Amino acid sequence: MKLNKTNIPTWDELLAIPVPEWYRDSKLGIYMHWGVYSVPAFSTGRASSDKYSMAMYTPLPNEKRFAGIHEYHLAQYGDPHKFGYKDFVPLWKAEKWDPDYWADLFLESGAQFVGINAEHHDSFLLWNSQYSEWNAARMGPKRDIVSELEKCIRIRGLRLFISLHNVRNWRWYEHAYGHRPPFDIEDKQYTKIGGIYPPPHHPGENLSNEYVKFWRNKVREIIDRFCPDYLWLDACLNELPDEVRRWFLGYYYSAAQIKNREVIVNNKRGLQFPPGIGVYNLEGHELEFDEIQDKPWDTDAQILRSQWAYTANDLVKSFSELLEYFINVVCMGGNLILNISPMADGTIPEDQQDRLRRLGKWLAIFGEAVFETRPWKIHRLGESVQFT
Repeated sequence: MKLNKTNIPTWDELLAIPVPEWYRDSKLGIYMHWGVYSVPAFSTGRASSDKYSMAMYTPLPNEKRFAGIHEYHLAQYGDPHKFGYKDFVPLWKAEKWDPDYWADLFLESGAQFVGINAEHHDSFLLWNSQYSEWNAARMGPKRDIVSELEKCIRIRGLRLFISLHNVRNWRWYEHAYGHRPPFDIEDKQYTKIGGIYPPPHHPGENLSNEYVKFWRNKVREIIDRFCPDYLWLDACLNELPDEVRRWFLGYYYSAAQIKNREVIVNNKRGLQFPPGIGVYNLEGHELEFDEIQDKPWDTDAQILRSQWAYTANDLVKSFSELLEYFINVVCMGGNLILNISPMADGTIPEDQQDRLRRLGKWLAIFGEAVFETRPWKIHRLGESVQFT
């Protein structure tokens, strides 16, 4: 189907766009949670270290996994009235980051598409954006991380994956609004459109038109500059107007056609777009089914036991555990997007590197039964035999 960047397609037109075969052949991708939140690198419960910015200002009694983060911040950094999340930015220097080393490691792992979480819920951008000065090229590391990594990935023949987690950011600090005295999350110099914090608003209030425009500008910038092969979007996309979501897909697909690329977008738990559009995506280590799926699907899962971002006290999953999960996903027709967790200085811990290298060695031997395969009639026989 021929699209263009100006006309907004219908859902039926978007449903006619197939998932490309390269994606179904790939089986393994890698991305990472790495950013300002890697500086405190603290967690108290499942998947909490990357959400430090949310939990540091006030206790969250209804979210047990965040228990203790506020108290930790008080003890380590002081009152959040005086040391807000923005104050972590200059502490993130990424002084040991070597994107060539990373890309070589990813190539060695056998991954076919590789990338990064380019904007997490903390609203700090990892590319040099004209729409926000709060980005890694101007502050913190003072390097255009997405651009540097993209070059290293593409030159090695790997496909580019970029994830954006930024629609949800609108609600990130709603629980802490109205505090007296107010935190910096309500300070106008930091909360204008393009600031490190979203504009304050009433909890539950719909996204403002200005914030939706800001989102559109950022995603268009990512597409125009990088045109990733896989653009992965986190939850809450359904809070965007219907027309905006159709605009996004049309713009992305038409930009890819101009570059002669076949691209992918995820449909997280089937809630972002109507069923059949994009790749059905699950998050986390637990699968919601145990049978072959007739639709393309993938799951993003952590290399760590409980966290997405680096935390000193978390453990890396065993190689056998990761391999068993990967095989199970592939035999049911899915792809695995394995999340790794670099340290703030840009180094990937040795135990994580070990898992990636061992996976690559295994794929060098058994890759014929993995890559470019499709599910068989059954995916498992007994406890130890699986099929593609």
